[in-house]
Amino acid sequence: MGFLDKFRKNKLVAKATDVVGDVADKAGDVAGDVAGKVGDIAGKVGDAVAEGVDKTTDFIDDKTGGKLTGALDKVDDVADKLRGDDEEEDGEAAAGDSSEQE
Repeated sequence: MGFLDKFRKNKLVAKATDVVGDVADKAGDVAGDVAGKVGDIAGKVGDAVAEGVDKTTDFIDDKTGGKLTGALDKVDDVADKLRGDDEEEDGEAAAGDSSEQE
């Protein structure tokens, strides 16, 4: 292999490296955009799921005359976490504050 052949080969390798780097950068940008959109969708779906679970547990609680209230409250708590509600944690903090004041 002559000098010019080596030069051409190195030039092609450099060009290929540049192209691969550009593609990787664009893929990273697209992946970031997709991740943001997935997060938005998950938030919306989480709200809808939590609302559906809440309505369902209220219906079951009504039909069973409150016999399953404790279990249904636990289901609601899990669904609230999908929504991003942290009422349980806030309630625990408030309970801790009141016991300290006594």
